[in-house]
Order: sequence, then C-alpha cells, then structure tokens
Amino acid sequence: MPLFFVRPHPVRGPFLEPMKISRKLTIGFLAVAALIWAVGFYAVAVSRRSLEESIIQSSIAFSNHVLDMLEQELTDEVDIFREYSGDVLLRNALEESNRKFESIGAREAYIDRVDREWTSTPDGALTPVMKEVLGNPLSKEIRKKMDFHAGKHGHRVFGEVFITNRYGAVVAFSRRTAGFRHNDEAWWMEAADKGLYLGDAEYDEGVGNYSMPVGIRVDNERGEFLGVIKVLLIFDEVIDEVEELGAYVSKGAFETAQYMLIDDRGRLLYSTRDRTVFEDVSDLLPERGDSYLVREGDEEGEGEEISIAVRMKSEGYFKDLDWTLLVEYETDEVFAPIKKLQRTIMLVPLMMTALALAVGLLISRSISRPLMRLRDTAAALGEGDLSARIEVTTKDETGELGETFNHMADRLAETMESRDREIAERRRSEERVRHMAFHDALTGLPNRPLFIDRLELAIGRGRRHGHIVAVLFLDIDRFKMINDTLGHATGDEVLREAARRLSATHREYDTVARFGGDEFVILVEGIKSTHDLPRLTDNVFSSFATPFTHLGTEIFLTVSIGVAAFPSDGLDAETLLKNGDIAMYQSKNEGGNKARFFAPAMNESISRRLDMENRLRKAVEREEFFLHYQPQVTASTGEITGVEALVRWQEPGKGIVPPNDFIHIAEDTGLIVKIGGWVIMEACRAALAWQTARPGGLNIAVNISTRQLREKDFVSS
Repeated sequence: MPLFFVRPHPVRGPFLEPMKISRKLTIGFLAVAALIWAVGFYAVAVSRRSLEESIIQSSIAFSNHVLDMLEQELTDEVDIFREYSGDVLLRNALEESNRKFESIGAREAYIDRVDREWTSTPDGALTPVMKEVLGNPLSKEIRKKMDFHAGKHGHRVFGEVFITNRYGAVVAFSRRTAGFRHNDEAWWMEAADKGLYLGDAEYDEGVGNYSMPVGIRVDNERGEFLGVIKVLLIFDEVIDEVEELGAYVSKGAFETAQYMLIDDRGRLLYSTRDRTVFEDVSDLLPERGDSYLVREGDEEGEGEEISIAVRMKSEGYFKDLDWTLLVEYETDEVFAPIKKLQRTIMLVPLMMTALALAVGLLISRSISRPLMRLRDTAAALGEGDLSARIEVTTKDETGELGETFNHMADRLAETMESRDREIAERRRSEERVRHMAFHDALTGLPNRPLFIDRLELAIGRGRRHGHIVAVLFLDIDRFKMINDTLGHATGDEVLREAARRLSATHREYDTVARFGGDEFVILVEGIKSTHDLPRLTDNVFSSFATPFTHLGTEIFLTVSIGVAAFPSDGLDAETLLKNGDIAMYQSKNEGGNKARFFAPAMNESISRRLDMENRLRKAVEREEFFLHYQPQVTASTGEITGVEALVRWQEPGKGIVPPNDFIHIAEDTGLIVKIGGWVIMEACRAALAWQTARPGGLNIAVNISTRQLREKDFVSS
C-alpha cells in the first residue's frame, strides 16, 4: 500500500474552461438578437408574400376583364356578317353568279385571264369587270352595311369587305381587292372547309388601321356551298378601350406598372412602354398556363420585376386566338415599405440588446398581426371588394405600410369609380345621339333608317317562323289644307296627336314610324293569316274617327292606307315599302279615306297615271290647250246671251284628250293653277274680240278651281 496518494490535475484547454457569465450573457444576447432578426425577417417575408398575392389577384382580375371585353367586341363584329351570310339577297346573288360561271366553257382560263388583267391594272384605274362588280347591287349593299355600322358605333368597324362565289371569283367588294381569284389562298380554303377563318392581327395599308381578317362561308338553305365573305375587323377602337380600362394601373399607387397585349405568335399589339407594334416579345412570356409570377434578374438599367401573364380563355370563335395580357411591376417600388421595415428590424437588436427578448416578442406581435390584416385585406381587394381597408392603429412602419396600402386602395377605387362614371356618361351621350339619328324630331317616332332596320329583322323572324309581316303606309288626306288655313304650328300639333293615337292602338312590339310630312308607316309582325289584315286597317280608321281639337275647333281627318305583306307582296324591306306606297297612292286616287291592299295590277295603274302626269306637264309648257265655247240660250226667245268656256287638250299625234282623263290629275299636282290662268287669259282675249265685232259683247263663264282660289295672288293676277 503506498504511503501517499497524488490526485492528478485535470487537463484544461481553451474550450474546456468554465464559461464566464459575460460570455453566457453575450451568447444569450446574440441568440436573442438572432431570434429577433429571424422573427423580423419572417414577418418581412410574410408581408412580401401577402403583397405579392394581392398584386397577382388584382392583376389577374383586371386582365381577365380586359380580355373578356376584347373578345366580346370582336365576337359582336364577326356576328354581324355571320348573320348577313343568311341574307336572301346575298344567297340569290351568289347562286346567280355561280350559274353564270358554270355556263362558261373554259372557266378556269377565264378566271385566270381576268385575274391577270385585274392585278396588272394600276391603282386608280378600273377594268370593265371591276366596274361591273363595283356597281352591282351587292357591292352597294355591303358598302351601305359598312356605313350603317360605322354611323351606329361612331367609328369604322370594318376596313374591307368582299365576297367571292364558289369558284373563288370576286362578285362584290367595298374597295378594290388585290386580285380576282382567291380560291388558291389559304384563308379562302379554310373558310370554305371549316365555315370560319380567323387570321392574325395585321396592319392593312389600304385601310390604314390595325385589323384582323375573317373569312365566312356562305351556304344556301340546303347547306350547299355558295361562296365566301372576307371581312377586315378594325380593332383600333378596341385597343383604345383597353387603354382606357387599364389607365388606373399607371395612375394607382404603383406608378411604374406597365402592361402589354401580345398575340399568339408573340407579337406585340399594344404596350404602355416605348415599343414597336408587332415587335417579337415572345421571350417575355413565361411557360404556358393561366397566370405566372416571374422574378427576373437585374438587367442593365432595370431592377428586379414581377411579371404576371394572363392568356385569353374563350369557348367561342376565338378559342384558338391565345392572346396574352402581360402586367409588370418593379419590385423596388412595390416592396419599398417592406424594405424600409427590414432596415428598421436590423437596427433594433443593436439598440435594444438588454431587452432583446422582450423587444423581439413585441416586434413580432406588432408586425405579424398588421401584416396578416394586410394580407387578408389585400386578398379581399384582389377579389373585387374595393371598400376593403386596413385599420391603422399605429404610426410605425406597419402603420405606414397600412396607410400606403390604403392610399393605393383609395386611388384604385377613385379610378374605377371615375371610369364607371365616364363610361356611363359616354353611354348616355351615345344613346342620345343614336336616338336623334334614328327618331323623328317632331313626334319622337322611329324614322326611316330605324324602321327599315326593324323591318329587315322582322322579315328574318317571319321567314324563320312562317309568320306574315305587314307594312301599313298612311297618308293624311288634305293635310296641306290644315297648314294653309290654320298654320304650321297647328299642323305640327295634329301630327303629334296622330302619332300618339297610332302608338296607343298598336302593340308595344309593333313599330309606328314617321317618314316625313304627313306620312306614317306601321310595322306589324307575328300575323298568322291574311284574314287578320283588314282588322289592322280598321284599328287605324278607328283612331282617326274622333275629331282632333284645336282652340275649341273640331278638325275631322281621314287617312289613305296602303298595305303590303311579306311574303306575298315582297321578300325584302325595299320591295314591301315600295308596294305599300303604291297601294296607298291607289287609295289616294280613289278619293282617300280607304284602305287598299297591294295587287300587281296597281303597278300598271300607277304607271299610266305617271305617264299622264308627265304628258300633262309638257302640254302646259307647250300650251297644247284650246277652248270650246258652249252657248247659253234664253229659252223663251232663243237668243244667245252668253257662253261657257270649256278647256280642251289637243295632244299632237293622239288627238283630243277627254277632260275626265286629266282634270283630276291637274288638281292633284297643282297644274290646274297654270291651266286655269291660261283659260282666264284666253277667255278675256275672246271677250275683247267679240265686243269689237258685236256691240254689247257676250257674257263668258269660266270654271275656277278651288286650288286657284287659295292662291294669294289670284285676284291681282
């Protein structure tokens, strides 16, 4: 056993020394500071993600709205000519053209020859075929349709329209086309095969606008191919509306926000940046999908950006259009409050080391909750709730972020409200202008253009449902006498009262229109039998049965009515109006206060009357009249005491025209005034001659028309 025991000393190194309190405190403080930093950076990350989500949601909502509006505008324009492809006159014209080409022996050689002449003819010159196509009714119809929709919308809707038959040859155009043959072109073949062709947006030199070519197949009622319509849709005005709707992006809180409209080939259609239209910007588009959040690295002169792309989603004509709206934000501006908050959090641990834990917890509580409210409010704003705001309870950085966010929301709400007010006011103004353009200023009734438009639509419905469409042409009998005797103010009041009575006796979906003067036209559709037509005229006569009253005086009026019905009296608006006018004219000729239904024989009667009227006017100019003097004899003595001057018409080559054939026409046209004046002068010359030859002369009686008595200068003349 040893005499003593030696305890060995423990080996110590620099890392095995007991940890001093200061080191523990330092490590603890650093840990607390690191924790505070970590909490701060977490809060910043949460706020950044919340703000990113808000930007994404609001941008997607805006982009979808703009793209939906763009698609609707283009769809409405395509539908105009899709509906026109079923027009009867168009189909008839194409069938006639196809039959003509079928009768040509060397048809393809003929088309090639005309095409070479067409393409080799310089601008400004026209070949005989061009002149023939340009002047045909179908070309006039499409130009009229283009002008109508341009006036209706306040801007040009279609840049060019032309129509080919089934052999690809041009049969109608609004302006000269590049060639005569088109069935060897891709657009024509696709339209003929699939029924509809939609081309890429392009700049048309002839039209001078950005446009989109559309091809529409035309079939007859049996589904047989007749030809193709090509239309250039002008979308300059659509882009302008997109720019107005997007104005709030550049006026909102993020002033550097930019957006671009890009087609499916990656070409730029519109941009708020200084870029060239149709520039290839496909490299800016992310992978396919509905929407994207892309962070791009710094480029020369540019900071980091957020790009959000939304592609057009369509189930209609433009399902393959695949246009994209790209919205970009600069992160330096978007996350400026976040970065300021981040710098503040980095300084807190250095300034508050002794109270690191308490300050860290306080900062975490004071930042996380406001940022969560910011996220929830931003999400509500992105979903369309423009009244969503953050309740700001502090004046620190989170409060400043909340105030900045609220300021952005206020500006966004103001911009949207201002835009809605401007759009509403513009629509009201456009509605007033449209009303003035398509309504009579005196009575407020539809005028001729609006009536014709409604008549064409009614004919289309009647054709589909097998119903009769009736047009009633009305003319107030002897209305000129009211203006001449009671004044034009009274005449205007009578016209307004007549309009009120006619409107009150017809259904809401019937149309009562005024074409001018004392002419009214009534459109009635949905008639199942021609036996119902007399009832319509009876209603009109009933509305005029009660006398009109003016200053206590009763005015009794009658009307002459002419009736034409679809399909028996015409298959289009122009024919129905013409035949209704002829029937009304026939009623007038029979003394008025009658209703006459159109019959083909009326055309011959009207032609005879017009011929007689023209011959009578020439007779007045050439003084082809002479007087017969019928003696007036005293019965008791047989003595001639006077004569009655009777006018007769000696027409060269035809002999004497009976008075019954021309006197009533002279009364209607007013020519009786000149004829009556000539009779008086001739009778006076005869009286003077007889007075010289026979002492005491003879009394001469002259017949005077009431039209002459109404002339102001009758006595003096």
